[in-house]
Amino acid sequence: MSNGNLPLTTIETVAARLECDIHQRGLRPGDRYLTAAEASELFEVKSMTMHRAMSALAGRDMLVRKRNRGTFVGPKFNNFNHSHQAFDVLHVVMAIDYHRTQNFSSDMLVDEFSKAIPGAAIQVHHLIENGALRYIDRLIERLGTSKREGFVLIRCTREVQHRVHESSLPAVVFGHVYPDICLPCISHDQESVGRTMAEYALKQGARRFALFTHARWRYGDHKMIDAATATLGAAGVQLDAVKIRSVAPEREVVREVVRETLVCNEPPDAFLCRSDFYAHVVSELIRKGETGSQAKICVVSGSHSPPDGAAPFARVVSSLSLTEQVDHITKLLNQLTSAGSTSRRVDADQIVVIPVEFQSPALTSPCMLQDEAP
Repeated sequence: MSNGNLPLTTIETVAARLECDIHQRGLRPGDRYLTAAEASELFEVKSMTMHRAMSALAGRDMLVRKRNRGTFVGPKFNNFNHSHQAFDVLHVVMAIDYHRTQNFSSDMLVDEFSKAIPGAAIQVHHLIENGALRYIDRLIERLGTSKREGFVLIRCTREVQHRVHESSLPAVVFGHVYPDICLPCISHDQESVGRTMAEYALKQGARRFALFTHARWRYGDHKMIDAATATLGAAGVQLDAVKIRSVAPEREVVREVVRETLVCNEPPDAFLCRSDFYAHVVSELIRKGETGSQAKICVVSGSHSPPDGAAPFARVVSSLSLTEQVDHITKLLNQLTSAGSTSRRVDADQIVVIPVEFQSPALTSPCMLQDEAP
């Protein structure tokens, strides 16, 4: 239950969880599903919110609600049989900087995809920026026109997305797709990430801010930064009170940049961190008294990582577990292979935006975000 200072459950979040639940139960169109009362109890959500979430799914023909008869899986819900092996090989391609800062290991990702696509070989490729295009070109050339091998692209550059897009091989972007690239994608609501970080810091009384982000920005980073700075500006924060630092994902480098940021005449009293990696470094320096400041410093992470436990700082986390995110990706991949087409037209239901949640420091139960400000 949310209190007056925390965001409430969104309809979108509940609808996404219902869809994942139907998928995990292996239900098909026409199968009976939970009633609103049963779903409200299972997901610990208010009945009105659940009714609205189910109505939203019914409006997309994902559910059919029949008075006095119950709720059924709708005709537009496609739950693919996981025993059908869509791929012989799935190539998970990720930028090396993402690999260094992510909260879950590549082994965990391989395990999840192995469960989602039984029998397929999962190969992980870490792309170093300077050789990324050459590497991906050689990989695509080796694969030829095979439809039995597919791609998941994680935080890859526009150039890499474009190469895979041109290849017509089955591919899904895990993260934001660039505007001129026609690939299905699953991403997180980066505007909410940036806005929520800024709003939390403002509520803690912060008036000067440091925003720590990746050394190389991608499309999703732009959305997060725009939302964060717009929120601060709307609260009357002056431009010179916000320091943006692009920092390589190396612990010693981050430490030095934090110390350098704090020795100026008006040091920040809040750190908005792009990932838990940066937030952990800042928190460690504060805990050890190495910041050179006696003032309270607010730390919040916008990692949108899976909600996998508490942290010593505030976080903006994903509303879905890693398993649920991988299930969404697998569904999109299966849609591509079942269509049997090389068309690069992307339908609206192939662009999945996952809501995010706010998690207070040392709390284990995250609180959902509303569309409006928390």
